[in-house]
Amino acid sequence: MGLLESAAGTAADKADSVAGKDSTIGGLIDDVAGKLGGGAGGVPNGTPYYYAREALNDKLGQPQKLFLKPTAQGSESQSSDENRGSRPMPIEFIHFGKVHGDMNDTFAGKGPPGHGIGCRDALLRETMLLFSFVDAAKHVLETNMQGAIGGAMETVGSLLGSGQKSAAVGPEQFMPLLVKIQTTGDKLNAGSIDYPTLHQAGVDLHQARADFAVLCASAFKPGAGGGAGLPSLPLPGPLGAVGGVGGFIADIPKYLFKAQDTYKAMFQAARAEYEAGIEEACRAFSVAAIRDGREPTFGIWFFEKEAAGAQGTASPEPPKTYADNPLGKAEKAVDDAQDKIEEAQDKAKGAQESLTDWLETSGARTRPGSDALAAAFATLSGGTRWNEPRTDLKNLNKIVPAPALISRAIAEGTGIQPLPGFVDTVVREIAKASVAILERIYTNLLLAAGDGDLRVLTALSTREALSKMIVDLVFKLAGFPPPGDNKKAEGETQLGKVSMGKQQLLNKGAELLRDFLTKHAAHLDVIIDFIVEELSGELQKMRGQAFSKDARTMEIWLGRLPMLLALQVRNTLFPLFNLLLDAFGLGDTVGQTVWNPVRDKIKQATGVVQDVKHTKDNLLEATEQARESGKKMDDAVSQLGDNKFNFLDPANSAKDMKDKVGNVDRARKDGVQDVLDKATGADEDKARSLLAGDQDEPPAGDAPFSNIRVDDSEAIRPEKPDIDRVGKVVLGTEAA
Repeated sequence: MGLLESAAGTAADKADSVAGKDSTIGGLIDDVAGKLGGGAGGVPNGTPYYYAREALNDKLGQPQKLFLKPTAQGSESQSSDENRGSRPMPIEFIHFGKVHGDMNDTFAGKGPPGHGIGCRDALLRETMLLFSFVDAAKHVLETNMQGAIGGAMETVGSLLGSGQKSAAVGPEQFMPLLVKIQTTGDKLNAGSIDYPTLHQAGVDLHQARADFAVLCASAFKPGAGGGAGLPSLPLPGPLGAVGGVGGFIADIPKYLFKAQDTYKAMFQAARAEYEAGIEEACRAFSVAAIRDGREPTFGIWFFEKEAAGAQGTASPEPPKTYADNPLGKAEKAVDDAQDKIEEAQDKAKGAQESLTDWLETSGARTRPGSDALAAAFATLSGGTRWNEPRTDLKNLNKIVPAPALISRAIAEGTGIQPLPGFVDTVVREIAKASVAILERIYTNLLLAAGDGDLRVLTALSTREALSKMIVDLVFKLAGFPPPGDNKKAEGETQLGKVSMGKQQLLNKGAELLRDFLTKHAAHLDVIIDFIVEELSGELQKMRGQAFSKDARTMEIWLGRLPMLLALQVRNTLFPLFNLLLDAFGLGDTVGQTVWNPVRDKIKQATGVVQDVKHTKDNLLEATEQARESGKKMDDAVSQLGDNKFNFLDPANSAKDMKDKVGNVDRARKDGVQDVLDKATGADEDKARSLLAGDQDEPPAGDAPFSNIRVDDSEAIRPEKPDIDRVGKVVLGTEAA
């Protein structure tokens, strides 16, 4: 009996016991679709907890002077604000549920030294991070990787109590939460910000965070069933006699049919374990920026302008004056032209760095957010984390490193516990490589201030990490020693008999696998291509969302980090399962009933080898184009230095210098465009995008805030009535 026949028979037997013999599997799914797809509407209420952290104001807690200015009796100034006898009052800034004390006299202004705008921008970034977390969860639930048989058996299992015992939470139930977050973002994204609005936004975001945790606990609750009830494949030839290895290959469908559950389990494990550490890295970075008075107050990850009044800052030079005569005008024209030259040189240098940052591996340069990004990724490596309150040592918990966490999640998602040792080893190696790939991509995004071609950056990072190890992973996943370790065993054969020892059977299986990979090398290229396409697509989506709002910040990508970890492992591991079935002649047995993206890609492209070669050529051409573009800019800049100003004809001479400056700027812009075109080969796609018509009005909840970020905002000083009305949040006394 074939696999499909066996699986259908198993499902039909279970269906008959529930719905009668006349009910087919398809009919059964239709009958119970309403029960399985919905779940209760609305957003569940979580319980937020608040805990005190470092103050924003060093004056907090110190005695404050009473502001009284002596005036003559009957003077008009007696009723002025400066003579009303008021003290600075304490206020609080809530960021990621942590409460930071401040004073109302350091709140107002359009930026430092006032704290208000820095706090507002920190909450905008928090809005983007939380929105990205929630949107990722919704996206995971929208992903459908189940084949027909897998979906049917999950439906039957749910009815019989072997799967999830209650209706699943659908992706649509995350929309009210996204709308709630967007509403908060819109209140912050205004031309002026007052203390009540800022305080309430901190409260609303933390409530949304608590609601999100409750919703995820329900949406990603693991089912009691697993892959154990699914049929195994019959093994051809002598391979079936090789105990554990052959048995595992026969059991691969048990993993493939649970791809959906496994992906959800990995995502939930990663978000539950790592979101808090990512948030803490962002919070600590934001608070330090506010305390230090850094500017710009929003783009703190990429740029930093030295705070006014900082030690060691030289006083600005007074503006140069020019004589009001022809010679003075000529001198001014020379200086203006020189300023333009220096500006063009700076732009050219910056553009070249942007072009090459994401094509090079060296991390010679850093950005203000480099340490914060390292702290966010450190949480994926393990270590410890405090729960609250920190006064109790039992709240100091160990963080599970990504390899161990992902292995545990896959065992939970498939219901195969424990995973076979060689499968566990491969899973851990893939998880470790996935973290390394993501960290390299995120680091380059930071260095390039979010610019650069994500498809090229992802391709370079992924191929560098996986191309050397993917063949070994295939052998290890099949239970065979990697190439080079396959040595024929001695003393296991019996002369005169047609029999083989176990080790020789293993060698035979490894030889079969090696021959398959040699003949079908395109499979491995397409696997990597598929990984790159999925990952770069997700990164590009988030960048487009941020850039469309003029809100360039790392939080938009960090909010996708738990999902991208699960995505990377899924997109590496499960195609390898499919490849093994193909290698041992079992791929056609499974057919179209399981998720097999690589096979789909191979079918779509008859010349897959040429496609892969074209992709590689694009990368090489992009690197070469970057060098060529840099040379063009250097040549254009060098011509500026050769220019000799003609004092007898200052107007034409200045115009000539201005034209040469324009040449530099054009070389810079053309260079950026040339490299991107070479890297992606996307000229036609770009043209189609430019010719696209107007889009419909975006739906509510589609972005962290509705409109382009307001950069020129001003904070209004809070006074006693507002401060009293807002009050203070109650600090928690138990672990959050």
